[in-house]
Amino acid sequence: MPQTDYAPSLKDVLVTTGSANNASVVVSLAPTRPGATAFLEGFMVGGFGATSSVTVTCVVTGLLGGTPATFPYAVPGGTTVVATPLVQTFPAALPASGPTTSVTVTVGAFGAGSTSTTVTIFGYQF
Repeated sequence: MPQTDYAPSLKDVLVTTGSANNASVVVSLAPTRPGATAFLEGFMVGGFGATSSVTVTCVVTGLLGGTPATFPYAVPGGTTVVATPLVQTFPAALPASGPTTSVTVTVGAFGAGSTSTTVTIFGYQF
């Protein structure tokens, strides 16, 4: 096993989810230890297009400061067209608004004809 520089109380967390048939996707980075704080390092969005091209909004909530962060995502027209992935990383991990608070990424429905939306959120708890 490779050696890491992580403190013994630091635990990596990775959550992945998928959705089909024109549905919103909600993914949370939730601390699993009492009193731990979640830190968001980034997220990825991908999938297939919809009948018509559309721009949906990716919303990040639960961050310190309380203001949701939003990111646009272009969904291509064509139900068999692979959407260009959105990979959003942050130079420094963003902390949740408090201990035991989840950080959540919500991606709007891609539109009629869409058969796949995938969202991955990654970070850690400390």
